[in-house]
Amino acid sequence: MNFILNGFHDSNLKPIPAKLISDYKPVHCFIIDNDYKTVLSALPGVTSLHFKDISLGFYPVNWLDIEPLDSMLLNKLDNCEVTVLRMMERMEPYIGTINYPKRKELYLKHVRYWNHIIKTYQISCFISGNIPHENYDYVIYCLCKVYGIKTLFFHQTIPDFIIPLDQIHPFFPELEKEYKKLRTEYVNCSIDEIELGDRAQHVFNSQVMPGYNPTPVYMKKTGLTKHISGKLILFGKSILKLFKISNYKKISDISLLRIFLNRMINRLLFIKDYRYKRFYESRCKVPDLSKNYIYLTLHLQPELSTCPLAGVFVEQLLIAQMISHSVPPDFLIYVKENPKQKSWGRTLNFYREMAKLPNVVLVSRKFDTYKLIQNCKAIATATGTAGWEGLFRQKPVIMFGEFYYQYADGVFRIQTINDLKNAIEQIVNQKVIPELKSTKLYLKAFEKLTLPGYYNNVYYQKSIYDPMNTERIYSYIKNKIE
Repeated sequence: MNFILNGFHDSNLKPIPAKLISDYKPVHCFIIDNDYKTVLSALPGVTSLHFKDISLGFYPVNWLDIEPLDSMLLNKLDNCEVTVLRMMERMEPYIGTINYPKRKELYLKHVRYWNHIIKTYQISCFISGNIPHENYDYVIYCLCKVYGIKTLFFHQTIPDFIIPLDQIHPFFPELEKEYKKLRTEYVNCSIDEIELGDRAQHVFNSQVMPGYNPTPVYMKKTGLTKHISGKLILFGKSILKLFKISNYKKISDISLLRIFLNRMINRLLFIKDYRYKRFYESRCKVPDLSKNYIYLTLHLQPELSTCPLAGVFVEQLLIAQMISHSVPPDFLIYVKENPKQKSWGRTLNFYREMAKLPNVVLVSRKFDTYKLIQNCKAIATATGTAGWEGLFRQKPVIMFGEFYYQYADGVFRIQTINDLKNAIEQIVNQKVIPELKSTKLYLKAFEKLTLPGYYNNVYYQKSIYDPMNTERIYSYIKNKIE
């Protein structure tokens, strides 16, 4: 069995590739890591690649020695190409704007290299610590689907709930089946008769009990990011890192290097971010919570929550335009920017076009999101946490992407204008709302199919499963392989 192992970067996941190599002794294993000095690269058959190098197309290969691409394969990867070209925005904070020809060239490098690796070394399994969303890893994922190669990866969005996945679309279909099964089993039960485990009960309490803080851990500001002094410390650390990363020495295009330096300096000095925030806030109004409105939460971009999970709705302006076109005349759409959004992933024209929509009102980033949820008629989102929080507050959700709560009662999944009009008809005229009992039951199904613990150190501070966390994840991987 030959592996491609990707993204086990956090300290608690570092032992997993070593365990896999020790237990299965692959003839060939390709490890994509964030450590240039990994000891695993000295093992027989192991090739270690640094994710920053390969993100920029620096592969250890003589391109003249490997098979070129043909139209048969590239046509099968049409959707992959569109997605990956958009994903490359993630690199722009570090190397500057990447124009279309450079993106296309980089994409073809990714496809050619990994197609060569998969076919030449007979890769049988691709395992990733997170949902593929960087650019190179999404190419690997798509190639594996073309060739029928097994894939396995994980995702976490609330503390102690690790979602195991073997595909991105459809997202976690096992959850829909389990939820339907429980609905039949608990059809005559009251909400109090639905028993939850410790981690699900904690989530339920945090959403419905007074005194709990439901703010997601990844949205809370750390001490370093709250104050100017902390930002200056981060500035200094970033400058030091600038001179340590080997990729930048490899960039021969002087104009690209100059763009990188200018953009890095602007980013670290918060100049461009401040200008975008000020531009957005200048167009905001205080929302009247007594009005009929739909609350549209914007996603942090670039991120996997929209690319790849939102599909075409990675263009969030499309969502606003569809809702603006479909709501009744007396409805408003309150649009709130993600508090962590930077200038990367936004243009000033994005805000201009959003504000032009006749029934759209931009709301300050500082306005309490829970007040907007509590008083809205529905929440609109691609895959946002606000939709999940809204279900516990008996608010219907208009969803434009795919995510873990998409199968819950009260969630309307949208692809077409007709889908949206039908959803609004049920919400406005038929007064459809999700029952708390249904949401609790959905949480029970979610708990049953997810792993306890954390795969990302961001969730460590909220976890109750620190001991044996790595062993638990590894055991799951091993069981899936066998």
